[in-house]
Amino acid sequence: MSSTMKRVFLLFLFAALLAPAGCVCCLSEADRAEARRAAAEARAEARRAAAEARQAVREAAAETRRAVQEAQRESQKATAEAERETRKSVAEARHQAAREAENAAREAARAAREAENAARETRTAPTTPSEQ
Repeated sequence: MSSTMKRVFLLFLFAALLAPAGCVCCLSEADRAEARRAAAEARAEARRAAAEARQAVREAAAETRRAVQEAQRESQKATAEAERETRKSVAEARHQAAREAENAAREAARAAREAENAARETRTAPTTPSEQ
């Protein structure tokens, strides 16, 4: 590439880079004001969208907290119900064991009375033919 071609290329490149900047500089005051208003509206819309997004996140977090609290309450209810059922089962088992022990004691007392009666009968029964 010759030096003249290089110069033309660099001049073209320089003009291409400056042309957009020149266009902005050539804008009328009304056009610039309109561009500023549009940019301000875009920023305001972005702020509104961000505020709405933050509100949505807050609402979602509040809903999540409520759901977690509800789940905790349900878990506590289930735990309390299980504890009541366990206490009831233990009380029933104790009562059943007490009834069985009482029945066994009655049976043992009856057997003892029968044994005592049998022992009494054997003491009073004639043992030799002459006693009969």
